[in-house]
Amino acid sequence: MKAMRPLRTLFRSAVLSALAIVIGGTSLARAGGGPENLFLVVNSASWASLTVANHFIQLRKIPASNVSYIDWTGGFESLDAETFREKILAPSLDAFDRRGLKNQIDYLVYSSDFPYSIDLTEDFAGRGVKFPPYATPACSLNSATYLWNLVYARLPIVMDARINHYMRGFVEREPALPTHGFRGWYGWGEAGELQEAGGQPYLLSTMLAVTSGRGNSVREAIAYLQRSAAADGTRPPGTVYFSKTADVRSKARADGFAPAIEELKKLGVKAAVVATPLPMGRPDVAGAMIGVADYSWASSKSKILPGAICEDFTSFGGIMAEGSPQTPLSEFLRYGAAGSSGTIVEPMALAEKFPWPMLHVHYARGCSLAEAYYQSVFAPAQLLIVGDPLCQPWASVPAVQADGVKPNGQVSGTIVLTPTAKVPNEGSVERFQLFVDGRRVASVAPGESLKWDTTSDSDGYHELRVVAVGASPIETTGRLILPVTVDNSGHRMELTTVPAGRVRWDETLTVRAKAPGMKQVFVVQNGRPLGVISGEEGELAVNPRTLGLGPVSIQALAVGTQGTRERAVSPPTEIVVEPPKAMPALKDAPQNLAAGLAFKLPSGKVVTVQDTRDAAWPALAGLEQNQPFVGQAFFDVATEDVYQFQVWHYGQMKLSVDGASLYDGQQGNFKQKFLPVALAPGRHRLSFSGRAGSEVKLRILFGGPGALSLNGKTFRHQTR
Repeated sequence: MKAMRPLRTLFRSAVLSALAIVIGGTSLARAGGGPENLFLVVNSASWASLTVANHFIQLRKIPASNVSYIDWTGGFESLDAETFREKILAPSLDAFDRRGLKNQIDYLVYSSDFPYSIDLTEDFAGRGVKFPPYATPACSLNSATYLWNLVYARLPIVMDARINHYMRGFVEREPALPTHGFRGWYGWGEAGELQEAGGQPYLLSTMLAVTSGRGNSVREAIAYLQRSAAADGTRPPGTVYFSKTADVRSKARADGFAPAIEELKKLGVKAAVVATPLPMGRPDVAGAMIGVADYSWASSKSKILPGAICEDFTSFGGIMAEGSPQTPLSEFLRYGAAGSSGTIVEPMALAEKFPWPMLHVHYARGCSLAEAYYQSVFAPAQLLIVGDPLCQPWASVPAVQADGVKPNGQVSGTIVLTPTAKVPNEGSVERFQLFVDGRRVASVAPGESLKWDTTSDSDGYHELRVVAVGASPIETTGRLILPVTVDNSGHRMELTTVPAGRVRWDETLTVRAKAPGMKQVFVVQNGRPLGVISGEEGELAVNPRTLGLGPVSIQALAVGTQGTRERAVSPPTEIVVEPPKAMPALKDAPQNLAAGLAFKLPSGKVVTVQDTRDAAWPALAGLEQNQPFVGQAFFDVATEDVYQFQVWHYGQMKLSVDGASLYDGQQGNFKQKFLPVALAPGRHRLSFSGRAGSEVKLRILFGGPGALSLNGKTFRHQTR
């Protein structure tokens, strides 16, 4: 990592005028900064992405309207910018726009198994744009989303060392701007000033987890998301640690330690500098800022408290593909951090690319994790941020009450709610908002009433949220959730499942619906279609594997022939999808094994394969087009869990574990297949076979945590 003096700007004045093309107008309706303002994108092709999302939705009470599903099989590593815009970003922006959520979304967040790195090289090819060595044209997934309009416009300013005008911290002894909450409709001037018209807009973004490559297991991701959700408003009594050593990675931010510690102490938060790469033997890590190439958190014997942000200033901490040196950001998450980060390409020790120590000050002033991160980094383009964006351990969360409607009550006509709220630390409320099924429909000042005309919606179940927005610049929100049943036309919608409550993913889930007088019933998971029942009553068979593991909410919408007047919505039916019983370890499994996979060619020759990172490894082993092959190896797992194989191939392919089939398919393209498998501790046998296609390529990953290519360290074979 080479230290260089930061540049003030790159390409700035020549392209700023072009921003007007993509920024457009803004709405002056205020948003709220909570789950109603977060839009979650889930990979419906990935069991891990579905499972992580299911738990996050439940933990954070994300409205069903704020969830979108994309069937992504293009891998988790690097992706070109054009495909990112076409297949991921544009569909996500379009989804919340079509649902009437555009003016309330502040966060665009991804579950796992999306590409973590976006390659911008082709955006500038042939345009005469020359980037300095430290400005490699690439963005992390979250930062390509944060800088969405610049990425859309293909502007080289996206790599500017001071592109983030929401940055509030200080570098090179510049004074800090006041901490401020974030709203998607805000614009920010070059001096960091808030502009309610014009300016540069952003969208806060993180990945909830990386569960492939050098990432975490699904179990680990769920654990740190649970810890972070429970940390809100708890004001952790721990200490924020700043590591100061002779390493250039540590020294790059050392000038900011003392000012940050001073501000933290004013807030009643303990902070300290340690002279070791990690805080050693500390039971109270409420945050950590370190700078070291490689580390083992377990060796520190320190404990990370719920809600803590822990991150490392090093070159490759955000490169999640296997084979990269240096400890990845997933190490901190594995031990319970709410969020961590790392760069996806060599950052050249440029301090602007990493969070400044004020990160922990913004967090301690009550900001969410995502707000704290983006207020503390000038050049976020290459910074991958993974974790819970809504976590806010030091927030003063309003406690909301409302008169006029009772939970689970029946309503009709126009309803009137009179909200009140108490804010800790003698705070006050700026306004109250009413959300119906996740969509904001009203906003009033304290002392005024919220109104909703129920005749504008269908009969049946609806969820009301009364949200209080704090009067401080951070605009912390609190909410009261009120489920109600609307009855204006007498329509009813009933939904049940068999089995009820819990279902294994190797079983069939039967959904039963009844809606007297209706023509069709649409069954959905967070708005995602699961199937249609014709007529007013019937059944639908659902494969639980398509839902993901964990808590799932299923609803149904019945429609007649007279528009909204003939519609009815069922209450959500909650069901937990569980994995099947774990496959037991092999009895009498062979003990004397040699490293590597046994790969049998059509000639009968068996080749030992030690490394499969290159997808052309079968060709290198001697396999030719359209020839059959057989592979086998043994592997051990230490704990009972859901593990995963991921497969890319051409031609025909079968894969089984201990004789149980996980996959049998034919592919004309090299698309990713996700294959979860529940395993008991002990030794298991992998078998795969098939016939090569027009290209002799095969990629198989195995993991939990993460997912790495088959290799001689993990997989072994019988020699005879």
